[in-house]
Amino acid sequence: MRSLTIIFLLGFGFSSVSQPRTDSLLLELLSGSSYSLVKDVINQKDSFRLQIIYTEINRNRFNEPSFQNYYFNVDTNIYFNPASTVKLPLALLALEKLNELDTTGIKPLLHMTDEVNVLREDEVKGSITRKEALKNAPSHDGQFFKVPKVIKK
Repeated sequence: MRSLTIIFLLGFGFSSVSQPRTDSLLLELLSGSSYSLVKDVINQKDSFRLQIIYTEINRNRFNEPSFQNYYFNVDTNIYFNPASTVKLPLALLALEKLNELDTTGIKPLLHMTDEVNVLREDEVKGSITRKEALKNAPSHDGQFFKVPKVIKK
């Protein structure tokens, strides 16, 4: 299974002497965007001090992760703030705003609906045989599924 994690890093800092690092894969991805706003930012990357590190996370057949970073305009001589550090102050400001509001009479929302304990009646259904259950298993011994060892000692 393959999942992608994207981390956008905005660069704020001083002028750079070295050449910023850009991988062709990320450059093609960004340049091919159909969004004009993205194109405008990419074309003015220096004025926005934009730096992007895109991290691809892949997992092997034992579900062990491996990471591959791709870079756009990343210059190690320029300080940058990870996007998560930009989001934290905004979250704190939102909480501060909630504290300023009069919430008298408003119940805290725990669930997205007002419905409580919506259950269905149990229904007895048939089952499948062991042979049918193991039929599509990638590995089995005729009685049990065989799975890769995930705990290392």
